[in-house]
Amino acid sequence: MAESAKRVKIRRKDLRKPDEFETLTGEGIAWAQKHQTKFIVGVVGVLVVGAVALLIARSRAVRNQDASIEFHQARVQLENGSAAAAATQFASLEQSASSTAFGQLAGLYRGHALLKQGDGAGAASAYTQYLSTASAPDYLRQQALVGLGNAKQLGGDNSGAHDAYLQAEKLDGPAKDEAALGVARTLEAQGQADQARAIYARLAKDAPEGWVRTAAQEKAPGVATDETAAAAEPVIDVQ
Repeated sequence: MAESAKRVKIRRKDLRKPDEFETLTGEGIAWAQKHQTKFIVGVVGVLVVGAVALLIARSRAVRNQDASIEFHQARVQLENGSAAAAATQFASLEQSASSTAFGQLAGLYRGHALLKQGDGAGAASAYTQYLSTASAPDYLRQQALVGLGNAKQLGGDNSGAHDAYLQAEKLDGPAKDEAALGVARTLEAQGQADQARAIYARLAKDAPEGWVRTAAQEKAPGVATDETAAAAEPVIDVQ
């Protein structure tokens, strides 16, 4: 038969002894009383650091909100045809809120506004500055490179435009087909008609419905798209 478990005998005087929690708490209180000045300074320091961090966070949130409102106002101006006023407001936002996401994005849109005004040199400078300073995702860099290509082409620099369009086409983003169309335009302008025509034909067939596909079809009118091929198939009436 297994040996019975030994009984643990607890005496009353053991129960009267302070437990570990009480011991540590008492030691902590004793230390705080002995080092009262250091303790108060430490507590105040923690409170000050917390208050400063809270003020910084609130200030940053207000700055981001103000930048968002100003960016939206400038974008509305651009969409309503006031490109000059929009460019000025984007430039102001870019300088005053450069640490915010909207302040950085304002650099890209300043290029868009200048390009819409027909200021190719100013737009090219804005796009180049944005690409060199902003940490942006590929789809925004793609927009900037397409804009740079348009700006350079507006200024007659087909070689520089070609390079910008090629870089844009390599990035993943919604402007890939637009960049390819720009590559075709610059090739055509440089006398490389066959290479340009091949790109036009591909876009006319494969690009989604939209202005890029329409422009490519105008350059390659004989290319059959999936829709035209389906329309040309004979209809067999089975009764």
